[in-house]
Amino acid sequence: DDLVVGTFGPDDGPFDPHMIVWGYARRAMALGARVHQGVRATGIEVTGGRLAGVHTTAGFIAAPIVVNAAGPWAGEVGRWAGVDVPILNRSRTILVTGTFPAIPSDRPFVEDVSAGWYYRPEGDGVLMGMGQEPVEDLADPPTSPAIVDAIIDAAVHRVPMLESASILTTWTGVRPLTPDGRPILGFVPGVEGLLLNCGWGGVGIIQAPMAGLLAAEVAANGRVTTMDIEPLSIERFTS
Repeated sequence: DDLVVGTFGPDDGPFDPHMIVWGYARRAMALGARVHQGVRATGIEVTGGRLAGVHTTAGFIAAPIVVNAAGPWAGEVGRWAGVDVPILNRSRTILVTGTFPAIPSDRPFVEDVSAGWYYRPEGDGVLMGMGQEPVEDLADPPTSPAIVDAIIDAAVHRVPMLESASILTTWTGVRPLTPDGRPILGFVPGVEGLLLNCGWGGVGIIQAPMAGLLAAEVAANGRVTTMDIEPLSIERFTS
Protein backbone atom coordinates (compact mmCIF):
# COMPACT_ATOMS: atom_id res chain seq x y z
CA ASP A 1 0.00 0.00 0.00
CA ASP A 2 3.04 2.30 0.00
CA LEU A 3 3.72 1.86 -3.72
CA VAL A 4 2.69 4.69 -6.04
CA VAL A 5 4.15 3.81 -9.42
CA GLY A 6 6.36 1.16 -10.99
CA THR A 7 8.10 0.46 -14.27
CA PHE A 8 9.03 -2.81 -15.99
CA GLY A 9 11.75 -3.32 -18.57
CA PRO A 10 11.05 -6.57 -20.47
CA ASP A 11 14.27 -6.24 -22.48
CA ASP A 12 16.50 -5.91 -19.40
CA GLY A 13 18.68 -8.81 -18.36
CA PRO A 14 21.69 -9.85 -16.28
CA PHE A 15 25.28 -9.71 -17.49
CA ASP A 16 28.76 -10.46 -16.26
CA PRO A 17 30.84 -7.23 -16.08
CA HIS A 18 34.13 -9.16 -15.94
CA MET A 19 33.35 -10.96 -19.18
CA ILE A 20 32.35 -7.66 -20.79
CA VAL A 21 35.62 -6.02 -19.79
CA TRP A 22 37.67 -8.91 -21.14
CA GLY A 23 35.59 -8.90 -24.32
CA TYR A 24 36.58 -5.28 -24.86
CA ALA A 25 40.21 -6.02 -23.97
CA ARG A 26 40.50 -8.98 -26.33
CA ARG A 27 39.01 -7.02 -29.19
CA ALA A 28 41.29 -4.06 -28.46
CA MET A 29 44.34 -6.32 -28.49
CA ALA A 30 43.19 -7.86 -31.77
CA LEU A 31 43.20 -4.33 -33.21
CA GLY A 32 46.72 -3.63 -31.93
CA ALA A 33 46.24 -2.30 -28.41
CA ARG A 34 48.59 -3.44 -25.64
CA VAL A 35 47.20 -4.39 -22.24
CA HIS A 36 49.62 -4.29 -19.30
CA GLN A 37 48.27 -6.51 -16.53
CA GLY A 38 49.57 -6.08 -13.00
CA VAL A 39 51.04 -2.64 -13.79
CA ARG A 40 50.04 0.26 -11.57
CA ALA A 41 49.96 3.89 -12.68
CA THR A 42 51.80 6.10 -10.19
CA GLY A 43 51.76 9.57 -11.73
CA ILE A 44 51.08 11.81 -14.72
CA GLU A 45 53.71 14.05 -16.28
CA VAL A 46 52.59 17.42 -17.63
CA THR A 47 55.01 19.71 -19.46
CA GLY A 48 54.05 23.25 -20.40
CA GLY A 49 50.37 22.55 -19.92
CA ARG A 50 50.53 19.52 -22.20
CA LEU A 51 50.32 15.90 -21.08
CA ALA A 52 53.53 13.98 -21.73
CA GLY A 53 52.66 10.53 -20.41
CA VAL A 54 52.12 8.28 -17.41
CA HIS A 55 54.56 6.99 -14.81
CA THR A 56 53.94 3.34 -13.91
CA THR A 57 55.51 0.60 -11.87
CA ALA A 58 56.88 -0.75 -15.18
CA GLY A 59 58.36 2.59 -16.26
CA PHE A 60 57.27 5.72 -18.09
CA ILE A 61 54.79 5.47 -20.96
CA ALA A 62 54.77 8.46 -23.29
CA ALA A 63 51.30 9.39 -24.49
CA PRO A 64 49.77 12.55 -25.95
CA ILE A 65 46.34 11.55 -24.57
CA VAL A 66 45.57 9.83 -21.27
CA VAL A 67 42.05 8.79 -20.28
CA ASN A 68 41.22 9.07 -16.59
CA ALA A 69 38.71 6.25 -16.20
CA ALA A 70 39.94 5.31 -12.73
CA GLY A 71 36.54 5.06 -11.08
CA PRO A 72 36.88 5.67 -7.32
CA TRP A 73 40.52 6.69 -7.87
CA ALA A 74 39.68 9.30 -10.52
CA GLY A 75 40.12 12.12 -8.01
CA GLU A 76 43.62 10.92 -7.09
CA VAL A 77 44.60 10.52 -10.74
CA GLY A 78 43.32 14.02 -11.46
CA ARG A 79 45.49 15.47 -8.68
CA TRP A 80 48.56 13.93 -10.35
CA ALA A 81 47.96 16.42 -13.16
CA GLY A 82 46.94 19.27 -10.86
CA VAL A 83 43.23 18.87 -11.65
CA ASP A 84 40.46 18.75 -9.06
CA VAL A 85 38.04 16.06 -10.23
CA PRO A 86 34.95 16.24 -7.95
CA ILE A 87 34.44 12.55 -7.27
CA LEU A 88 32.29 11.61 -4.26
CA ASN A 89 33.04 8.03 -3.25
CA ARG A 90 30.06 6.36 -1.61
CA SER A 91 29.68 2.87 -0.21
CA ARG A 92 27.31 0.20 -1.48
CA THR A 93 26.90 -2.89 0.70
CA ILE A 94 25.88 -6.20 -0.83
CA LEU A 95 24.21 -9.07 1.02
CA VAL A 96 23.82 -12.52 -0.51
CA THR A 97 21.48 -15.08 1.01
CA GLY A 98 21.89 -18.80 1.25
CA THR A 99 19.84 -21.08 -1.01
CA PHE A 100 16.36 -19.61 -1.29
CA PRO A 101 14.15 -21.50 -3.78
CA ALA A 102 11.07 -19.42 -2.93
CA ILE A 103 12.39 -16.76 -5.32
CA PRO A 104 12.96 -18.32 -8.77
CA SER A 105 16.08 -17.68 -10.81
CA ASP A 106 14.08 -15.90 -13.53
CA ARG A 107 12.79 -13.23 -11.15
CA PRO A 108 13.77 -9.83 -12.61
CA PHE A 109 15.98 -7.28 -10.93
CA VAL A 110 13.75 -5.30 -8.54
CA GLU A 111 14.67 -1.86 -7.19
CA ASP A 112 12.84 0.13 -4.54
CA VAL A 113 14.04 3.59 -5.54
CA SER A 114 12.67 5.44 -2.53
CA ALA A 115 14.38 3.06 -0.11
CA GLY A 116 17.60 2.85 -2.14
CA TRP A 117 17.37 -0.97 -1.97
CA TYR A 118 17.34 -3.63 -4.68
CA TYR A 119 17.47 -7.39 -5.09
CA ARG A 120 17.89 -10.02 -7.77
CA PRO A 121 18.52 -13.77 -7.96
CA GLU A 122 22.16 -14.81 -7.50
CA GLY A 123 22.86 -18.50 -8.06
CA ASP A 124 20.57 -20.44 -5.74
CA GLY A 125 20.07 -17.43 -3.49
CA VAL A 126 19.26 -13.75 -3.61
CA LEU A 127 21.58 -10.74 -3.84
CA MET A 128 20.52 -7.38 -2.45
CA GLY A 129 22.24 -4.03 -2.08
CA MET A 130 21.86 -0.73 -0.27
CA GLY A 131 23.85 2.20 1.14
CA GLN A 132 25.42 5.47 0.10
CA GLU A 133 27.74 6.58 2.89
CA PRO A 134 31.06 8.41 2.36
CA VAL A 135 33.99 5.97 2.21
CA GLU A 136 37.70 6.59 2.63
CA ASP A 137 39.23 3.10 2.35
CA LEU A 138 38.80 2.44 -1.37
CA ALA A 139 40.79 -0.79 -1.40
CA ASP A 140 38.89 -2.49 1.43
CA PRO A 141 35.83 -0.52 2.55
CA PRO A 142 34.36 -1.82 5.83
CA THR A 143 30.90 -3.30 6.06
CA SER A 144 28.77 -1.63 8.71
CA PRO A 145 26.48 -3.86 10.82
CA ALA A 146 23.99 -0.98 10.79
CA ILE A 147 23.69 -1.02 7.00
CA VAL A 148 23.31 -4.81 7.01
CA ASP A 149 20.40 -4.38 9.43
CA ALA A 150 18.95 -1.69 7.17
CA ILE A 151 19.19 -4.03 4.17
CA ILE A 152 17.36 -6.75 6.09
CA ASP A 153 14.63 -4.33 7.23
CA ALA A 154 14.10 -3.07 3.68
CA ALA A 155 14.05 -6.63 2.34
CA VAL A 156 11.47 -7.87 4.81
CA HIS A 157 9.29 -4.80 4.22
CA ARG A 158 9.29 -5.08 0.43
CA VAL A 159 9.55 -8.88 0.04
CA PRO A 160 8.20 -10.37 3.30
CA MET A 161 9.15 -13.96 2.43
CA LEU A 162 12.83 -12.94 2.69
CA GLU A 163 12.42 -12.92 6.47
CA SER A 164 13.17 -16.65 6.41
CA ALA A 165 16.35 -16.31 4.30
CA SER A 166 19.81 -16.91 5.75
CA ILE A 167 22.87 -14.72 5.17
CA LEU A 168 25.61 -16.36 3.11
CA THR A 169 27.99 -13.40 2.79
CA THR A 170 28.26 -9.61 2.72
CA TRP A 171 30.75 -7.13 1.31
CA THR A 172 31.01 -3.43 0.55
CA GLY A 173 32.08 -1.75 -2.66
CA VAL A 174 32.55 1.85 -3.79
CA ARG A 175 30.40 3.93 -6.15
CA PRO A 176 32.19 6.99 -7.61
CA LEU A 177 29.57 9.73 -7.91
CA THR A 178 29.63 13.46 -8.70
CA PRO A 179 27.90 16.39 -6.95
CA ASP A 180 25.12 16.55 -9.56
CA GLY A 181 24.84 12.81 -10.20
CA ARG A 182 26.02 13.03 -13.82
CA PRO A 183 29.32 11.64 -15.12
CA ILE A 184 32.28 13.74 -16.22
CA LEU A 185 33.34 13.28 -19.83
CA GLY A 186 35.66 15.35 -21.99
CA PHE A 187 39.08 17.00 -22.14
CA VAL A 188 40.31 19.09 -19.22
CA PRO A 189 40.88 22.77 -20.00
CA GLY A 190 44.45 23.77 -19.19
CA VAL A 191 45.91 20.26 -19.40
CA GLU A 192 46.06 19.36 -23.06
CA GLY A 193 45.58 15.63 -23.61
CA LEU A 194 43.89 14.71 -20.31
CA LEU A 195 40.53 13.12 -21.07
CA LEU A 196 38.08 12.46 -18.23
CA ASN A 197 35.65 9.54 -18.34
CA CYS A 198 34.59 9.09 -14.72
CA GLY A 199 31.88 9.59 -12.11
CA TRP A 200 29.52 7.01 -13.56
CA GLY A 201 28.57 5.64 -10.15
CA GLY A 202 26.81 2.30 -10.02
CA VAL A 203 25.42 2.43 -13.55
CA GLY A 204 28.69 2.76 -15.45
CA ILE A 205 28.67 -0.80 -16.75
CA ILE A 206 25.20 -0.21 -18.21
CA GLN A 207 26.24 2.99 -19.96
CA ALA A 208 29.74 1.77 -20.85
CA PRO A 209 29.09 1.22 -24.58
CA MET A 210 28.01 4.83 -25.08
CA ALA A 211 30.67 6.17 -22.70
CA GLY A 212 33.36 4.33 -24.63
CA LEU A 213 32.05 5.53 -27.98
CA LEU A 214 31.96 9.16 -26.84
CA ALA A 215 35.41 8.98 -25.27
CA ALA A 216 36.81 7.41 -28.44
CA GLU A 217 35.28 10.14 -30.60
CA VAL A 218 36.79 12.85 -28.40
CA ALA A 219 40.20 11.19 -28.33
CA ALA A 220 40.33 10.52 -32.07
CA ASN A 221 38.65 13.63 -33.43
CA GLY A 222 38.74 16.20 -30.65
CA ARG A 223 34.95 16.38 -30.69
CA VAL A 224 31.89 14.13 -30.68
CA THR A 225 29.27 13.66 -33.37
CA THR A 226 26.99 11.16 -31.61
CA MET A 227 25.57 13.55 -29.01
CA ASP A 228 26.28 16.78 -27.18
CA ILE A 229 28.56 16.12 -24.18
CA GLU A 230 28.87 19.74 -23.08
CA PRO A 231 26.55 19.07 -20.07
CA LEU A 232 29.09 16.44 -18.92
CA SER A 233 32.11 18.76 -19.04
CA ILE A 234 34.13 19.27 -15.86
CA GLU A 235 33.74 23.00 -16.49
CA ARG A 236 30.19 22.86 -15.15
CA PHE A 237 31.66 22.64 -11.66
CA THR A 238 33.89 25.70 -12.08
CA SER A 239 31.79 28.08 -14.15
